[in-house]
Amino acid sequence: MMRHGRHCLSCLPFLVLSSASLSAQALDPEQVIRNAAESGETTWRKANELPPDLTGRQLFHYALALCETRTHPERLERLFDVAARMQDRDPKSRGYGNFRWKWEDGAVLDYNAVEFCMQSGTLLWKRHRETMPVAAREKLRELLEYAVEGCLRHRVPSSYTNIALMNAQDLILLGEVLGRPEVAGEGYKRLDQFCIYTWEHGIHEYCSPTYYGTDLDCLVLIEAFCEGERGREQARTLLELLWSDIALNWFEPSQRLAGARSRDYDYLRGLGGLDRHMEMAGWLAPDSSGSLYAALARWQPPERLRQLNLTRYPRLVRQSWGIGISNSRTHYVTEDVTLSSSGANYGSMDLPLTVDLPGDRSALRCYFIPDARRDPYGKKKIPAGTHQKTLHLRPFFTAAQRRVDALGLVIYRDHDLPENPATLESHFVMPKDVDGVWMAGDEVEVRDAEAFVHPLESGEALVLRKGTAAVGIRVPWARGLDGQPAPAALVCDGNEHGAMRLTVAHHSFWGVEAATGSAGAAFWIRIGSGLESDAAFEAWRRDFRAASARVDASPERLRIAITGQDGPVAVGAAAPYLGPLAMEPPPSRAVLELDGQDIGRELLKDIEPIKSYEAKVTGAPELTVAPGEGTYWEAESGFVAEPMVIGDDDDAFGARFVWMPGEPGEKGGGAGSVTWRLNVSEAGQYYLWGRVLAPTPDDDSFFVRVFTETAEPVGVAEWHTGTHQQWEWTRVNLNRSVEPTPIPLPRGEVRLQLRVREDGTKIDRLFITTNPDGVPR
Repeated sequence: MMRHGRHCLSCLPFLVLSSASLSAQALDPEQVIRNAAESGETTWRKANELPPDLTGRQLFHYALALCETRTHPERLERLFDVAARMQDRDPKSRGYGNFRWKWEDGAVLDYNAVEFCMQSGTLLWKRHRETMPVAAREKLRELLEYAVEGCLRHRVPSSYTNIALMNAQDLILLGEVLGRPEVAGEGYKRLDQFCIYTWEHGIHEYCSPTYYGTDLDCLVLIEAFCEGERGREQARTLLELLWSDIALNWFEPSQRLAGARSRDYDYLRGLGGLDRHMEMAGWLAPDSSGSLYAALARWQPPERLRQLNLTRYPRLVRQSWGIGISNSRTHYVTEDVTLSSSGANYGSMDLPLTVDLPGDRSALRCYFIPDARRDPYGKKKIPAGTHQKTLHLRPFFTAAQRRVDALGLVIYRDHDLPENPATLESHFVMPKDVDGVWMAGDEVEVRDAEAFVHPLESGEALVLRKGTAAVGIRVPWARGLDGQPAPAALVCDGNEHGAMRLTVAHHSFWGVEAATGSAGAAFWIRIGSGLESDAAFEAWRRDFRAASARVDASPERLRIAITGQDGPVAVGAAAPYLGPLAMEPPPSRAVLELDGQDIGRELLKDIEPIKSYEAKVTGAPELTVAPGEGTYWEAESGFVAEPMVIGDDDDAFGARFVWMPGEPGEKGGGAGSVTWRLNVSEAGQYYLWGRVLAPTPDDDSFFVRVFTETAEPVGVAEWHTGTHQQWEWTRVNLNRSVEPTPIPLPRGEVRLQLRVREDGTKIDRLFITTNPDGVPR
């Protein structure tokens, strides 16, 4: 039954790539500021009634809008009075200087609150302190002085992208507006650390339709209002990087940020706070009140990025997003469909395997989600700190992608499952609103059916058609909790969203039984583009059904290889499933790569501190490692990246050691590292020791990473040193292993890196040998 008439690219209105027809009228900044003041009337009512959901950020944001519009100055004192009542002013409290997120909170529960409040608070002082009433000004200054301590104490790793940027921004502006250069200096130092992390590992909270908007807020404020030219240059470069990322991943045919992403509050449609900036820039038709911070900004995305977005088809976008070699994302974008995957799980709000189809902004996306709560559509919120979020499981996940073919693998370990899970299912969610659906060789009716279950035989193909695009899905491997093959079916549960799903059920009845094996599934996704005729579509569908897949599976090890349209694709894993085996094609470690060119590193390479950082890393002494008696070296001989520093201690070798400063017993981490260049004369299995001082169980671990230019013999592994009240040698056993951990080193240059896991842990000296029984002297 063929009823498809929309197959010509020129006939599809959402694929006309004229910049004139696709550019919207940008929001007027003055109107955005007025909108913020008008919508803030709700905040004013709350400031007087004090309902439980009043937030501190609302108070400061509304106060800024009032000052920008020069209206109701008499309201400022009340707003700042309420804010003061929400601020922790007890110097003995961990939350000293911070704010309660909500009025109803009994204490500081979300330590990000001070950052969000000070985004507006610093601008109030910088731009309006001379014109606001004296009483309000004095109250605001007091709020800011306390907030300095809150921001200084709230040290987050650079991998916490949006808060790391906001914390640096707030410290810079607080220090400058209050005349405290040491505070501003700390903010600039934290911005430096963020730049270095991004240079090495990419943007960690990658492609988030919510947090990219927050990142842009931070950067435009640094660029517009900080006093240091180096900081402004860093902000301009990071803005260029972020907007390049957006341009490459924005899918104009559905007017949204497309592809796999790290954190998403809207699984079905993928919309978020970034849209306010897209409206400000004229990439989207106005549909919100806009961004107050963007309205105050100077920097605007260049038109060439918009033209790149509209004209570069197809394009292959790859980018790294973390320390591990599999922390990498791939996105293949065509004129009518996109396919994207991530090499690793990011967290409990990520979507690591996605397809985006053309349509309006209300249309649904296609995405993978691991589910133990019967919530495939992300609509059942659960408590997450002071917030309510739709969290999913965090199983082992990896994927490899070669252009139009992606292969994703999920495995559920014992600790991934909550107590008494309602279900255990792997879903690939899709819209029902497509032009046709085929299972095996037959077309099935889905659009008008309210509910259905269509079993999918093992290895068979499910195919969707929409316009000139096609999406094919196969499940080459699926295992239940009982260790037996798990069934898959196309399911519509009568939901109100217009969604259907390909679901692998890992339980044998409605409930979850005791596991006898690691449940999991593999999803093979292929997209087709420009299929303008029925014949072209049928040929594509036949090819996908006929393509081969090979599965080598045992209870402890798994490898899956498929014949992709452009070459082989493979993934694998072995118990205890801490990281993937070799992936084909290998993941990219580019900051932001377009069709094989790392344009991200090109953007970043000429700014400080990156120029100096690279010179120091490449100039660090090279240590020769040879088999035999073993090799010793001092920790401080490597390149030390802040917030790790070199400390002094007469009991250490050479009276020096490396650590991230921290009080004993106080948990804390950071992005600091120390890296050594090793010249390995003979490949083999090596064993590593460290001379450490680790005063408490909360100060006794590092992350260990071993890598070369093209491989990563040890990804990001934990080294729990154990407690040592004085300097002592201890073996580097990774990931809590009780047995000596061999580290496979290839011949040639290798980099060994220790990264902060817990502050306060000290490293003095290292020893490496090929002898598993070798002990340092």
